[in-house]
Amino acid sequence: MLTYSLIAASTLSTAAAAYPVNAYNGYGPDVLCVYPLSGAYAPLQRILYYALLAYGVLGRRQPWLVTGALASSMSYGGAAAIHSVVLVTRARSQYALDLDIYGVFAITSAGVMLTAPLLAFSTTLRTVGNEVRTIIMLWASLMLLGAILAVCAIYAKDHFMEAPTCLPPGVTVLSAAASLLESPTDNCTYACFPQEHPLLRRPTDIMAWPNKTDPAQSVTGVFLPTLSSAIPLALIYLVTYLIRKRRGDPCPATNHATSPPGLARLELGWIGDWLRRRRHDRASSAAGSPARAQGRADRRFKFRAAFQYYCVLVSFGAFVANTILNEVRLQPLPADEMPYEVGQWAPWVSVLLVVVAQIINHFSGKRRRRESMRDEEGDICARQLTGSTLHRQSTVGSGEASKDMAFELRRSDTGESDFKRRNSF
Repeated sequence: MLTYSLIAASTLSTAAAAYPVNAYNGYGPDVLCVYPLSGAYAPLQRILYYALLAYGVLGRRQPWLVTGALASSMSYGGAAAIHSVVLVTRARSQYALDLDIYGVFAITSAGVMLTAPLLAFSTTLRTVGNEVRTIIMLWASLMLLGAILAVCAIYAKDHFMEAPTCLPPGVTVLSAAASLLESPTDNCTYACFPQEHPLLRRPTDIMAWPNKTDPAQSVTGVFLPTLSSAIPLALIYLVTYLIRKRRGDPCPATNHATSPPGLARLELGWIGDWLRRRRHDRASSAAGSPARAQGRADRRFKFRAAFQYYCVLVSFGAFVANTILNEVRLQPLPADEMPYEVGQWAPWVSVLLVVVAQIINHFSGKRRRRESMRDEEGDICARQLTGSTLHRQSTVGSGEASKDMAFELRRSDTGESDFKRRNSF
């Protein structure tokens, strides 16, 4: 399915209509009938999604907060990927363009490109079991499907989209139009009518918009090359994993706690586990071999570790470049909601409240720990004071008992001597 989708995207790119740069410095007709970006893909929502994904990769000290960030970003990205299925069904429409395809592409492509750094650098994911990592891989597959469908819809826009009819002034049918826009070059008016509308859209949402979109090759110029280079690496890993599973080798995810101290800095998820296990096997087999063979194995391991760092960092760099370029291209697109509307800033307030709760919990925990330490110190001092008091009491008691015994002995000796004196008398 992946191969067929890529072939379809390439076919659409080669068959795209050769429109020159229009009057608004866009690609294609001067005016298009479009449906604006939904509130879910407005700028504030996209920035929050990027921030949550980045925190899921870089956050280390608060696992439950990292888990919440990943859950929020993954659910948001999954909804965007499912939305791409609806959008691609209307991609061949010649009348109206749904601008949500650009928002969906920005969300899904960012999720695909950040999967490798997420699995490699996130300490929270490296400490969980294979079930959670499997969920991450399934989510990445869903995001990949959504990104490919969005790419196909973007290429279809270049091929099928046409400008609306430009009507001369005074035409009575203009009163029934949902949106009007004066032509920048001719003495006519572009009119968009609510005759066709995609799913999840109201007919009155359509608007005549000056086309400022970029060509599909420019929009996908970072994503498609990155995806093309990542597919062979993914196939290599899949083959390696199947071979290891067939041999009955232990699962690498269970070896995080037993990693050698010198290799702790090289841990990069499943790649680092595989490399460490290979190095351990070669080191154990080469225990009786000359030092030259051992040095060769070390150099090979360092090369592979450097290569894995290179792959992960390149993926992260591609994510940053793709995100910046997408945001630059999405700035001129109209949106249903403005940043000051409640639907845009409410998610930010929710995240801020979670962060404030975490800060309060952090400092409250510190105070509780200090109080418990003071209580423990007080208990220790009280036990020491009680022990010293009992020791003194036992010492004083033994001294008084010895004095009483000596007094009794003296009394008994005195009585015996008096008895002897009386008898002698």
